[in-house]
Amino acid sequence: MRNFLFLLFFSLIFSQSFERWYGYQGDEQGYFAFDPTGEGHYFIICGYTNSFTVGRITPKPYLLKIDGYGNLLREETLSFFGEAYCINPTRDGGYIITGKYTENFDLFLAKVDSNFRLQWLRTYGYNYEDWGKYVVQTNDGGYLVTGSTRNYGGNYIYDIYVIKTDSLGNRQWERIIGSSQPTYDDHGKYCCETNDNNFLIIGVYGGSATTNFYAVFIKLDRNGNTIWQTISSQPQLTQGGTKTSDNCFVSVGGGGVGYFNIVKIDNNGNIIFQNNIYYTSGVRAITEENNKFIVTGSNTNLDLFVLKTRENAIDTEWVRVFSSTNYDFHQGNSIQKTKDGYIICGYSWNYNGPSPDTGDIYVIRTDTFGRVNLYENKKDVKINKSKREIYNIFGQKVNLKKIRKGIYYLKESLYFKKIIIL
Repeated sequence: MRNFLFLLFFSLIFSQSFERWYGYQGDEQGYFAFDPTGEGHYFIICGYTNSFTVGRITPKPYLLKIDGYGNLLREETLSFFGEAYCINPTRDGGYIITGKYTENFDLFLAKVDSNFRLQWLRTYGYNYEDWGKYVVQTNDGGYLVTGSTRNYGGNYIYDIYVIKTDSLGNRQWERIIGSSQPTYDDHGKYCCETNDNNFLIIGVYGGSATTNFYAVFIKLDRNGNTIWQTISSQPQLTQGGTKTSDNCFVSVGGGGVGYFNIVKIDNNGNIIFQNNIYYTSGVRAITEENNKFIVTGSNTNLDLFVLKTRENAIDTEWVRVFSSTNYDFHQGNSIQKTKDGYIICGYSWNYNGPSPDTGDIYVIRTDTFGRVNLYENKKDVKINKSKREIYNIFGQKVNLKKIRKGIYYLKESLYFKKIIIL
């Protein structure tokens, strides 16, 4: 028997890029990740888990902190039932979270400290279903959140929901905004504070078919009064938005079968462009860099993709696709710029993948070209059989004595990372 029988070559992550899964025996989904420092030292992630509830039916908000290589530093399941859709930093070093409070289907706002300890929880909503999609801290120390509310006025239709709170989550004002068609669903997807100390909401004005959905941009003053409202002239099933480096705003979403579009407006509500990108309609999130746009979502093959456009979104510069097998469903729900690349958060339903459970939080850190550099400097790593296991791309556990070259998944405790055996 050769001395290196249990020594496996695999890659160290050269540019601190990685592809990793996080989860337990139940169902986990990831919705949002961000880089608090901008230097890629660590990332904060939110989603939900039902691994720790009776029958694994009702989810709880799930928070993770990982280092620049994807190693888990901290995790916390919050004490209430709900799904966390967005998490952003607060000036005191903590985090503000929004999502759906599933005990009564209200929008929730939760403040946690830097160690994910819950400091306070607030809920808002009406008789039926409400949820928060995006939240930010405002210059006055309060919070601005947007999402959706249902059954306001008794028509069982969703409207855009906007709430402004003080620093403790006490509601200062709220606005419920709907399209002129009272039978159409409308949803808030993104919000921010503008450079002139007002607020900007990005959402979707809905319809009964894909061609009836349009992007809507709404500028509000400090008291929640509408300054202007702009609706795209081309259909868009808006899924996300962002504020750009030149103080403009963009929305992204499906435009039709086989393509999505990006709409950009200036700070006065004038449309700068509405451009179609012919790749897929399954885009979920967007970020911007030098007037080029990087988006993520799920393509027609149910694979997570990352796509970068050329300047002004006139064409595609590159596309990267991530999938372990043809049987998995991978989806990216958020994307943000980080040092030397991008951080993407979503989830993976491993019908036939390395994880033994229903779904996992799926996080990718790429370089500036959307690549995950799985190897650059080769190192020998001794596999401790009591703590680590190797699976092939079909989710089958591999006998270490029969390891060959190829792509595998290394299980460390309860978490998976992709490796290449050389």
